Amino acid sequence: MADTAFGPLTKNDRDFVAEVHATGLLEVPAARLASEKGTARGIRAAGKRLVNGDASLDAACLRVASRLGITLPDKLSLQQQASLMTMTSDRGSTFDSDFANMMRSVHSQLLPRIADVRTTTRNALVRRLADQTNASALDHMTILEKTGLINSDQDS
Repeated sequence: MADTAFGPLTKNDRDFVAEVHATGLLEVPAARLASEKGTARGIRAAGKRLVNGDASLDAACLRVASRLGITLPDKLSLQQQASLMTMTSDRGSTFDSDFANMMRSVHSQLLPRIADVRTTTRNALVRRLADQTNASALDHMTILEKTGLINSDQDS
């Protein structure tokens, strides 16, 4: 744990900031693909909304990381690379479905992390980032669910 002007900074706090940034490393290119090659109007709209939301969230994440001295990842994980390759090669309704379900899954995995950080952090910057991440994740999940392409069987 490190003391900062914004409150104590734990390993969990650092990991969360890095995870939010890493999530954006996948979401932004995937959302750009959706806005360009989505066949359903809802997918194209979701892609644009995710690009805009993630740009704002990542800017906040970069500011927090800079102020707290947190090193952020600069490349996709192997799993993220595989997901992006799948979406890149997908066509038509397969792309639409894969995009909606993969992105919803990413957001679903982030929500428990947000709750954990909100419960444990005593760092004001990390808490604000968690709040912004929560609002963004819920907004993105909602627009993805409105596409009508979510396969709830994949959630289990």
